[in-house]
Parts: sequence; structure tokens; C-alpha cells
Amino acid sequence: MYRPPLGTLTWDGRFGWWEADVAVPLFGGAMLRISFNVGSEDDTPAPIPPMMLSAAEAMRKLPVSAKDHVTPHVWANYREFCEAVDDDDVPVIDISEDIWSYVQPGSVVVEERDGRVYVCFECNRDWEIEHGLMLVLLDGGRWVKVSAYDGHVTDGHAYAKASLDAWIDNPESTLPIRTLAEIMAAPRDV
Repeated sequence: MYRPPLGTLTWDGRFGWWEADVAVPLFGGAMLRISFNVGSEDDTPAPIPPMMLSAAEAMRKLPVSAKDHVTPHVWANYREFCEAVDDDDVPVIDISEDIWSYVQPGSVVVEERDGRVYVCFECNRDWEIEHGLMLVLLDGGRWVKVSAYDGHVTDGHAYAKASLDAWIDNPESTLPIRTLAEIMAAPRDV
């Protein structure tokens, strides 16, 4: 299927998604594999909902500077990991350095959950290669999560703690920086 401005998308029936390689300005024009998880139950191609396409197009309009909004979160992720391990192989990154030079974008997954569309970046990070880094945009334009890669679109979803996501409903709110201890201390959903 050809879908401007994404180009030619190919159906992958094993996973139930459409995919293509696209240039992502947010990461300096890097070519990344984007997948639209349409959740088809069989090998039959399913249409991509317009809201998923809109989210992908919004993400592709973001300039490199849009990462500035989550740079403090990436730094916090690095510092928290360093504090948790005693590993001589972890690179020492000075605050004056560009933390993004230690992050490599991998792929992008666009998915719908509970009526919202999330654009999820799976990245590698030099300070901890096993779990990677997950960066998530709501509707392709608003950062809602930075964490080790866990497959969950928000912290509230990851830990079954809706209170962690309450800020999302206020369009003026921005992603809070929280430690794992703060996340774990939040009350669980009943």
C-alpha cells in the first residue's frame, strides 16, 4: 500500500502490522522502521486507522529540538541506572556532554490503546544495552514516557497505577520526572 508521506507500506501478517522505512527528522533524518500495529488476528491486512496515520505524520513533523523536552528525563534515566549498578563498563557521561550521542534510535511502533494513539521509539542506550530506552509520544506530539524498554505506553499502564497518568488529561501538563522509587510508592489501582 502506498501512503503519502510515508511511502510504500508492507503488510507483515506474522505481527499484524504495516511497516515502512521512513526518515525521522526528530533523530536527524535517520531512517527508521515504522510499524502500525493494527492488531489483525490473522494474516489478512487490516486498514490503518486515520488517527494512527495522523499521529505518525505529527511525529514526522517534530524537529530535533523536540527532544529537548525529554532530555532531563534521559539524564535522569542515566543517573538512576548508574546509581543502581556498580559496573565499570558503564560510560561516564559528563553533564556537559550531549546525552543523545549515547542514544541510538531503533524502530518506531504506532499503536492505539484505550482510544489514544501512542508513537513508541525503541532505542539503544550506551549505558545499559540490555533493556534499551523507550520514548513515547501521545498522538505523535506530546511526550508521555521515558523509561527502559518495557512495551508499556505509560508509567500508569506499566505499573497498573492510573494515578501516574493523571497529568496526561491536562494538556498544559508535561511529563514529570520520577524515580523508580516514586513510581513504586504510587498507589495501585484497585
